Amino acid sequence: MSTIAHVRFEPVTLLAPEALERYESADEFIGPALVSEQFAINGRENEDYEWIWGAPLPSTEMWRNAQGYEIWALDEDFEPQTLILISPNAERCGFYMGVELWIDPEHRGQGLGAELVLAMTHLLGRSPVQNGPIGFSAAGYYAHVKAWELGIARRRRCRTRV
Repeated sequence: MSTIAHVRFEPVTLLAPEALERYESADEFIGPALVSEQFAINGRENEDYEWIWGAPLPSTEMWRNAQGYEIWALDEDFEPQTLILISPNAERCGFYMGVELWIDPEHRGQGLGAELVLAMTHLLGRSPVQNGPIGFSAAGYYAHVKAWELGIARRRRCRTRV
């Protein structure tokens, strides 16, 4: 794995894109979906994804959590829009490209997939999977449902603090 050198920022960012407000449910956010393990990807072993692990990162991060994970967006002119997940050890450990989501196994179970979905929603200003029907693995589908639930809960908390 390649290590990335970059400036670390102190604030923790909670993603709660305004675009989530237009969807009344996770089902509406996701749209027509097929859930099957035949749609699972392996972002480390498939040569279609090799370029992601070495693509140059922009100069600023989009998101960071308290554990030190970060999300960086590749150049916005790049198609399909791609987000890179960086571990606390400054190593790439996941991505969200187009509608394909990958987290290295040792980094799963921390809600990072949902954060990638929220980051893409923020970047696009809409659900990233509205061109359905979309095929998901069970884990990918759950990450999208969790993203909607988490983002809506954060938006509600923000409104009650004002």
